[in-house]
Amino acid sequence: GLTADVADKIGEFVLHKGEPWTLYKELMDSNKFGTHQGALTAMEDLRILFDYLEAMDSLKFISFDLSLARGLDYYTGVIYEAVCMSGNTQVGSIGGGGRYDNLVSMFQEAGKQTPCVGVSVGIERVFTLMEGRYVFVLYRIVLYLVAFRHFSRSHSSSILRTQITRR
Repeated sequence: GLTADVADKIGEFVLHKGEPWTLYKELMDSNKFGTHQGALTAMEDLRILFDYLEAMDSLKFISFDLSLARGLDYYTGVIYEAVCMSGNTQVGSIGGGGRYDNLVSMFQEAGKQTPCVGVSVGIERVFTLMEGRYVFVLYRIVLYLVAFRHFSRSHSSSILRTQITRR
């Protein structure tokens, strides 16, 4: 149900991809969002995200891609995707996720909202990349889950250190 004019405008946006601050500044300087509060709020969220990523020296690993879309309608904010950009083994996306503030509220008492951010990892794709690089030989996987809130931090760390050194 979109008009051709609206579809064309969306088509222009999804062509943009690149260095985060460069693309952010282009979008803000172009004033294409006008006074649309939702778009301006989203851009402010991205500014904050880019500031944090820059502070952690991680922004250099990020590409800002306006063509990225997730197929689920419960996302309420930023979405992301992880891809491996080096090596000969290509597997596509190895993970993805985003912000979904309303999803958990479906399972809680009425009126309660819990802000959430989630990620999923394509473990088969990660293993394919690792095998392609001869990174590991898998003999067995041991998984330890510790309920940290039931133990002090030092006690929980001690449990993990003890179990890891026994292997």
